Amino acid sequence: MATTRNLKWESTINRWRKVVYPILALLIVAVFGLSLYEDYTLDAGPDVSAYMGVPADPGVLPRDDLRGGFLQLKPGADSRFPSSLVQLVETDTPGVITTTKALLVDGAAIHAVIIHQTTIDVNTGDYRVYPVAQDPPEMVTQRLPGGHILLILPKSGIWPPGSYVVDVPSGGMFDTSRVYYAFAVK
Repeated sequence: MATTRNLKWESTINRWRKVVYPILALLIVAVFGLSLYEDYTLDAGPDVSAYMGVPADPGVLPRDDLRGGFLQLKPGADSRFPSSLVQLVETDTPGVITTTKALLVDGAAIHAVIIHQTTIDVNTGDYRVYPVAQDPPEMVTQRLPGGHILLILPKSGIWPPGSYVVDVPSGGMFDTSRVYYAFAVK
């Protein structure tokens, strides 16, 4: 009698194994495949975390609670960014965001680079936007009323193709630290 129960139990376990083991193997293969796909998209695709469209106040300026570096696009020039304002990733080392990972925008779509900080120094010459490995175009800075926002744009109004670095002082009066942003113009 005990052997009959054992045989039924073993038979039930064997049927369970025939169903569950292939399902577990399939799940393991699926997880492995998804992790390979994630690695592929992170390494081969554009770094979408290096920029993001953000809501803008009237006049295509960053909201008061958003600080950092932004690209101000001409309204409707890039359908990826309906608000025409793109926040750039901040780093403390230039060159972290490579040319292939930086935001690529058509030069005709860009109006200005915006720096939004708690305070903008009166000496706006410390705020620089320059192309990498090219002669820098002459830039014009415009400190907006309130002293929190600075617009930087080429004097000619034309953004030449290339990779750009935005170099901004980040400390106070006695702090010489800087932060950097990057974007590319096609």
